[in-house]
Amino acid sequence: MDWQCAECNARGADAKVEVVCHHCGKPLCFTDRVEIPDDAFSDEPGPLGRFAFHCRECRQRHHPGATVRVGGTAE
Repeated sequence: MDWQCAECNARGADAKVEVVCHHCGKPLCFTDRVEIPDDAFSDEPGPLGRFAFHCRECRQRHHPGATVRVGGTAE
């Protein structure tokens, strides 16, 4: 089953849809995911580290002043 990014509609292996928004559950590709550091995840094993992933809308609604990375780039 191919996942489709809810932000840009990219799908398949090239889209790298591997996370969902922490608040609304939208699937997000690497380019559109907004990463916000969250110490609640600091002890979790795995490749995603201590970030909670968000769509842009939920980032604005729930974390407007947070320092974030979008698609791996600081913003």
